[in-house]
Amino acid sequence: MVMASLRVNATKPLELVKQEIENMEKIKYAYVVTGEYPLFIMAKCLNHQDSMGLIKNDATFLE
Repeated sequence: MVMASLRVNATKPLELVKQEIENMEKIKYAYVVTGEYPLFIMAKCLNHQDSMGLIKNDATFLE
């Protein structure tokens, strides 16, 4: 499991970004939280390389 706080620099509303993240295959949970990093996610990845792929490839649609 990968747990991460995400900083959002998108022009979309935060709730819409959260919904798009929740639709990603590996994301199991996404929460809107307070603070500098307004999203917290939990994802299921097979290994370190898989988790890095999640960050580099799957999140590009959020821009």
